[in-house]
Amino acid sequence: MNRDNLVPPLLLGLVGLCCLPLGLVAAVWGTLAFFAARGQNRPPPPLAVVCMVLGGLSLFTNFGLFVYGMKLNAEREAKREAVTKKLEGHLDGAELEREIACELAEQHLLKDQLYESVTCAGEWTPGAVARLEVTAKAVRAPEHRVFCFARAHRWYVLMVPGDGKCPESAPPVPSKASASLDQEEDLLRKVAAEARAKKLIASFEQDIAKVRAATEVEHEQKSCKLERDVKAAYVDYDRLPGAKNAQRPWKLLTHASFAKALDDNAELKDRAAAIDGLYADRYVIVFQSEEVKEQPKGTGNSFIMGEFEGWMSVVELSTGKLACETPFRFVNADTVGGGVKLRGMPDKSTQQLADDDFEDKFEDAARAAAKHIGGDKLMVRVGLLH
Repeated sequence: MNRDNLVPPLLLGLVGLCCLPLGLVAAVWGTLAFFAARGQNRPPPPLAVVCMVLGGLSLFTNFGLFVYGMKLNAEREAKREAVTKKLEGHLDGAELEREIACELAEQHLLKDQLYESVTCAGEWTPGAVARLEVTAKAVRAPEHRVFCFARAHRWYVLMVPGDGKCPESAPPVPSKASASLDQEEDLLRKVAAEARAKKLIASFEQDIAKVRAATEVEHEQKSCKLERDVKAAYVDYDRLPGAKNAQRPWKLLTHASFAKALDDNAELKDRAAAIDGLYADRYVIVFQSEEVKEQPKGTGNSFIMGEFEGWMSVVELSTGKLACETPFRFVNADTVGGGVKLRGMPDKSTQQLADDDFEDKFEDAARAAAKHIGGDKLMVRVGLLH
């Protein structure tokens, strides 16, 4: 067993520092390589020892992460219990006060995650369905959310809408209080979420028609004037409902969240979550072919290069207003393959290699086009991180 065989377990061992099963695989693989070399009367490969050490380290790091996670969970539970105690006797009134709404929002957030602080300096709108803008600070950057509250047999969090819009009314309240108010409120939240999802999807379909119309005019180079940093998902124009002279849409040109948002067969909650994400981004990107739209075709050990030529348009989702656009083109490299190949990994066909290269060229072209018209303020959601 040579050095090349131990590259995969080395990588597994590194990842295994925060994922125990992979660390154990690396340790076993390294141990087998170590004793196989000893059995052949040759020096054990240095990487075998490294894999064994990494496997052992993964036990300690993962145990430490487990203990730390238990500590954070205990802190979260204690903090939520303290907030729940402060709310006792304050949720039964006819009207909900802003300070109590803020505590109720924090209690809701603490169900899943520990937050360093929760503040409610944003807009407050009382009513049958009250609305409060909340800022929650955890390890990462502060999260800004809108909470909607309603009253059943007590005040509760009705929903946290991604688009920041609370419904005009809450679901009907059962005449008799349930033995568990928490279960009753979970059911009311589910009913409200389904009603909102249906309304959100209908609104999205209207807005996406406006987005499509914005890209069906004569194109011209236009730079973006963005007020804030934008990360936008993207879609193939041919994937949009009602697209003119539509060709077969490419999966490559449609972000996963956009595909889910347009999927009539997806579950309501999943589709609504994807649509919420698109509205949160504010802008969407449409790739529209004009001249060429050909995918690579592998034939034995050779291939016919794929090519796309058209436009990349950035459109505000809620208004259908075109923000900017630029000519867009990408094409396969003359040759594909090469790079580092790990032993034990299956060979890829020429078609797979051409497809991988085509995807890389698309991502590179998308990033370059975004920088060209949006500077550092516009980012396309391409790559593994998105």
